[in-house]
Amino acid sequence: TNTETDGSNITRNNIVVTTYDIYNSKVWKYIKNLTPSSRGELEISDIRNLMIKNHNVGYSYVKGWWIDAGTPENIKKVAKLLKNKK
Repeated sequence: TNTETDGSNITRNNIVVTTYDIYNSKVWKYIKNLTPSSRGELEISDIRNLMIKNHNVGYSYVKGWWIDAGTPENIKKVAKLLKNKK
């Protein structure tokens, strides 16, 4: 892993943390213990953090590329990447 810093004490590397969550029925015990956030909502990140704290999560590394497709510009980039992947 190539690691760089920009002087702000933030480590930069080539690993992206992105999630997709699949929960089993144990999730309900965590939900029951949550309190709403300042927005008045139960937060998925709070559930995830409780499950991490209690060692009830798993992970895997996925090789390849990743892009945030949340903007029209990036959707075009994704389309181009997929087209060239053939």
